[in-house]
Amino acid sequence: MKFEMVEFYPQKNKKNKHMVGTIHIYCIDCELDIRGISINKHGKKNIYFNMPHYTAIDEETGENVKYPHIRWTNEKTHNEMLDFLYKQVKPIILKRLEEAKTQKKESENGK
Repeated sequence: MKFEMVEFYPQKNKKNKHMVGTIHIYCIDCELDIRGISINKHGKKNIYFNMPHYTAIDEETGENVKYPHIRWTNEKTHNEMLDFLYKQVKPIILKRLEEAKTQKKESENGK
């Protein structure tokens, strides 16, 4: 399965201090856009991707459950997508976040 990164959307509203934005990817083989993959950053290099989902309470157990909006039926495809995110997208996101940080410092020093 081939994937392509379309865009990274930085988060401007900092309700969640770890969330840095969302990513939009395209699955070339099945012509599928996947939007709203949230990106959380913990520390300098730890980035985690969360697939779009909603949380509800399971009526039988009373526990919180995540229900994904999209899920590959083939586990191999799901793992290929995760490999793509962590091996190819993660370095791009880290670079963009560092560039944004540098630009912010430069603009603050130029005031």
